[in-house]
Amino acid sequence: MSTTPSSEKPFNIAVLGQGAVGSEVITTLHGDASHLEERAGRSLRLAAIFRRQPELAGTFYEANPELYRSLDAILDDPDIDLVCELMGGMDTARRAIEGALARGKHVVSANKKLLAYSWPELLAQAEKQDVQMRFEAAVAGGIPILNSMASGTHGERMHEMRGVINGTTNYILTQMEGKHLEYGQCLQMAKQAKYAESDPSDDILGRDACQKLSLLIAYAFGKHISPDQIPTTGIVDVALKDIEHAGSMNPPMRVKLVARAEVVDGQIIARVGPELVLASSPIGQIPANLNAIELRSDLNAKGNFFQGEGAGGKPTAASVLSDIVNIARTSEQGYVSPFGRPVQEGHNQPDKRPHTFYVRFVIHDAVGVVHDMTAVLKRHGINLNSIVQLPYAEKMLDNLPFFITVEDTDEATLQRALGEIAALPFNAETPQYIRFERDDLWRKKEDDRGAAQDEAETA
Repeated sequence: MSTTPSSEKPFNIAVLGQGAVGSEVITTLHGDASHLEERAGRSLRLAAIFRRQPELAGTFYEANPELYRSLDAILDDPDIDLVCELMGGMDTARRAIEGALARGKHVVSANKKLLAYSWPELLAQAEKQDVQMRFEAAVAGGIPILNSMASGTHGERMHEMRGVINGTTNYILTQMEGKHLEYGQCLQMAKQAKYAESDPSDDILGRDACQKLSLLIAYAFGKHISPDQIPTTGIVDVALKDIEHAGSMNPPMRVKLVARAEVVDGQIIARVGPELVLASSPIGQIPANLNAIELRSDLNAKGNFFQGEGAGGKPTAASVLSDIVNIARTSEQGYVSPFGRPVQEGHNQPDKRPHTFYVRFVIHDAVGVVHDMTAVLKRHGINLNSIVQLPYAEKMLDNLPFFITVEDTDEATLQRALGEIAALPFNAETPQYIRFERDDLWRKKEDDRGAAQDEAETA
C-alpha cells in the first residue's frame, strides 16, 4: 500500500464492469470529480477499466481506448490504489477481489451475493494486507444504511430491524394490488420494465433479500449469520386473492416481502418472507421503486426509518463513490473495519414465539369442510380467530376460496397443522399462510375468540 502523501500522487482507481452502475461511476470519475476530490482531500484519477467487450462501450471506448485493460494487467499494476468491482457474479469477481487484496490494493464492491457468503475471509485478507474494503452499495442501492449503522449507532444497542429491500418483489406486489392482476402477469411486467432480470429467481424466491439481511445483521448486531441459516420464503405463492383480501381487512393491510432480524433474550432471530403490514404504516406505503429499512434500539424504541432508491445506476453509483471517497481520505490509516465494530460468528435461532397468521384455502365445496379443518387446528392447540368466505358464483364451487386468521401459535406448529389439512380430500390448492407484522392486529377478547371457535366447529 502506498504511503505517499496525497498531495504528491493521485489516488488511482480501476473500475471492473461497465454496466448501469459501472458506467455512472466511470462517467463521474472521468468527468468533473472536483466535488469528490474536495471531500477526499486528494486527487482522484480513473486509471483503468476492465470490460470483457470494450468495443460495446461505443464512443467512450473510441475516445479513451487506453483506459481499457485486461483484468490481470490491472491487478499487476503497482500504481493502481483501489479496485472497484462492479461486475457481479461469483467466480471472476472473487478472483478480482482476492487478487487486488493480495497485491495491497483497496477494494470497493457492490456484490451482495459474494459478500454475504464470503466477507469474513475477504476482510481477513484485507486486514492482513493492511488495506480497506467497503461495500455500501451491496445493500439497498442508494440508501446509505451500512455507513449509517457503522458510524452513527455507537451509543445504541440495536435490537430490531426490518425492511423491504428487494425492488423487484416490491414492484410486483404493488402492481398486483394496483392493477388487480395475478403474480405471473406482474412478473412479466417487471421484466418488461427492467425491474426483473431474465432469470428473476434470486429476487422472487427471497434469496436477494436474504443476502442483504445477512450483511445488515453484521452491521446491526455484530454477528455473521450466513444466508443459509436464515429461513427464506419468496412471493411466488402470493395470489391476487391474498392481496385483495388484505386490503379489505379492518384495518386495511398490504402484503410486502419483509426481511427482519431481532435480538430476543440475547439470541438473533432472522427471517425473510411475505408479511401482512398495515397499509397506513411507513413499510406499507413504500412505493414500487423504493426500498426502506427501519431500525430500533434500546435508546430509540420508535425507530429510525431509511427510505430511498434500492437499485439503478445513479443511486447505486452514489454509494460506490461514497466508499471510494472514504477510502481515499483514510487510506494512509491502513485497514479499517467497514462495520465500525468487531463481528463474530453467530447462529440464527428458530422463532418459537407465538404469532398471528392469515391462512388462505381453496377448496371443493362439501359438507363438514370447516369442521374437519378446525378439528386439526384444535388438535395442534391453534386458536381460530376469524373465518371469512366471500360471496361466490355457482361455477366456483370446485375452487372456492376462504380465509382464516389464527393466533397464539408458532410457525412450525402451523406448518404441521396445514400439512395435515392439505392431505384432506377437499383441497383444490395447497393452503398458504402469511404472517402478520404485528400479533395484536387481529386479537379479540377471549369470549369473542371462543365463540368463533365454537361456531366453526359446529359448521
